[in-house]
Amino acid sequence: MSLRYILLALTREPVSGYDLNRVIEQTIRHFWAADQAQLYRTLKSLESDGLVKRDEWEPHLGPSQKTFTRTAKGKRELIRWLQSDPEFSIERSAWIAQLVSLHEAADIATTFRFIEKLKERFEASLLTFQMIDQGESARPLSRRSSDDLHGALGLRLATMTTETRIKWCNWALDVLSDRLRKEKR
Repeated sequence: MSLRYILLALTREPVSGYDLNRVIEQTIRHFWAADQAQLYRTLKSLESDGLVKRDEWEPHLGPSQKTFTRTAKGKRELIRWLQSDPEFSIERSAWIAQLVSLHEAADIATTFRFIEKLKERFEASLLTFQMIDQGESARPLSRRSSDDLHGALGLRLATMTTETRIKWCNWALDVLSDRLRKEKR
């Protein structure tokens, strides 16, 4: 359901489906994933509900081009959603399912390697977040535009969440190291 509202937020100005997909990949992919087919299905639904308007034209060369722009009705629906309580959904994390099932491997060393790899992934994500923030952190939040402020709030949440996950990995690796040492005795 949230993809509808994400697209309503991103269609303030005319934008193609291709460009929407690119923006999602560059900005929110760390917390929201949508494949191209899902994106176009949602745009079609938004259009049929009168929440976005599609414009199509024939360029001099190549296939026809389509852009989508949020309508006044779409803006009202977006604002209604933004002013509602925070929306929660069940987070699907395959790695957590793997983690809680690792007892089936009956091998603490396998769990240790799994968490080492998990930590590497989190560290790579953290590095990405820090690189994004690097140029922005010099400007105080109080002086940023509304778009920049809200982006910075989301980025900080992602950074702090990832830092906490890395701390958890370090803790789990310590626990597993201790267990491995005891098993070798």
